[in-house]
Amino acid sequence: MSAITKWYKRLGSLAEQYNVLATVHCWMNNLYRQELSNNPDIYFIKDYEIMKYIFISDVCIGDTNSLIAEFCLFDKPVITFRVPQTERTMPDIIEMIEKISLRIDTFEEVKPAIQQALKNPNKYSLQRKELVKQMIGTPDGKAGSRAANEIIKLIPRLKKD
Repeated sequence: MSAITKWYKRLGSLAEQYNVLATVHCWMNNLYRQELSNNPDIYFIKDYEIMKYIFISDVCIGDTNSLIAEFCLFDKPVITFRVPQTERTMPDIIEMIEKISLRIDTFEEVKPAIQQALKNPNKYSLQRKELVKQMIGTPDGKAGSRAANEIIKLIPRLKKD
């Protein structure tokens, strides 16, 4: 359910034009985490408290993660990669992401999408505000942790020791 293979080796190329902050889901394979941590052209966020990083960012680029909803708290542009459907795909979540973000398929679309998002940052503002009402609840930067805990309640074998 991730687009990481589309960008993790190429993210540094954006650093010529932008300050790049990156993070990955806590359950992401360590291969990606290590590759991003070792990239001198980007800042890899190792901290789980990421609201301060969201606050200083101008655009969020993601796929289907809860970070998107937290980024919407600041009503800033969101760009999302489309990812193939899996058995875990939730059509209502994909529909919501379609409403609040500029959708892309390839890494080649990233720079033009960033330029478009910065040129018209309010394009999806009303939709982002609606998403915040529906998804966040308490705006404390821990929606992802709460979501993960709810998933673990449903599927206990996912809990990491």
